Amino acid sequence: MTRLTAELAPASAAVMKSAILALSAPQPMTCDDDGDPGTNEGTKTGAKVGGGQVVRDERTPGKRRADALTELVTAAAKVVSGDASPTGAAATALITMNLEALTEGVGHAQAVATGDVLDAGAARRIACDAQVIPIVLGARSEPLDVG
Repeated sequence: MTRLTAELAPASAAVMKSAILALSAPQPMTCDDDGDPGTNEGTKTGAKVGGGQVVRDERTPGKRRADALTELVTAAAKVVSGDASPTGAAATALITMNLEALTEGVGHAQAVATGDVLDAGAARRIACDAQVIPIVLGARSEPLDVG
C-alpha cells in the first residue's frame, strides 16, 4: 500500500473533497438467487432487484474515498491521453458566505460538506468557475430564497 499526503490551498482542497465525497457513497451490490454478485448496480434504496438480494458495501469510508480518488485520477488520465472526452458537470461545492464577503472580498466563506474555511477571494474564484446558485439565508440560517 502507498499512502498519499497533500498540502492544498483551501479552495483546491474544497473542490477535491467535494469531488471525492460525490463518488465515495456506499454502493450496494445485488446478488442473483445463487448468491453470485451482480453488476454493482444496486438501487441505493435497499430494495431487492430482480429477485436478488442487496449486499451491503463492506468497504470502509477510507477505502471508498481512496477508490473515489482513483476513479477521478483514472478518468482525468483518459481525458489527458485522448482516450476519452470530458463529459458531465464539475463537482458541486456548497459554500456559505455573507453578502459583504462576496461583494467586498473581505471575511471568509465555509464549505458546507467539509467545514473547510476559505478566504473570500478563493470563494469568489470558485463562484466564477462554477454555476453559482445563490441562497439567501435568514437569521437562523434557514433558506429564504434559492436561485
